[in-house]
Amino acid sequence: WIYGPSTIRSGEDLESPWLAEFIEGCKVTLLEFGHTNTRRVKIYCDSTRLFGWMSTTSESGIPLLVRTTTMTCPRQHPLKLLIEKSCGLCDQCGRLIDPDDQVMD
Repeated sequence: WIYGPSTIRSGEDLESPWLAEFIEGCKVTLLEFGHTNTRRVKIYCDSTRLFGWMSTTSESGIPLLVRTTTMTCPRQHPLKLLIEKSCGLCDQCGRLIDPDDQVMD
């Protein structure tokens, strides 16, 4: 869900047309990571039936998305949200985790 007020835009570019402002607590599904800006993600909000793009963090680095379901690495360790397009490592065992294989709400 969205952790703080977020601007939703029609495209990945920060200058793309404005669609909406979502408030904290709005549940969204992450569909895609940005291709040119790794802070941008494409989302879908079921309650508004809106597809759009938002930033994962504010300009000052404050997270704007929070995971609502637990994810695990192949060894079943709980994971933090991976917001980068590149691969990441499990915090507990160091195993490589591919964000493209993760389901995010």
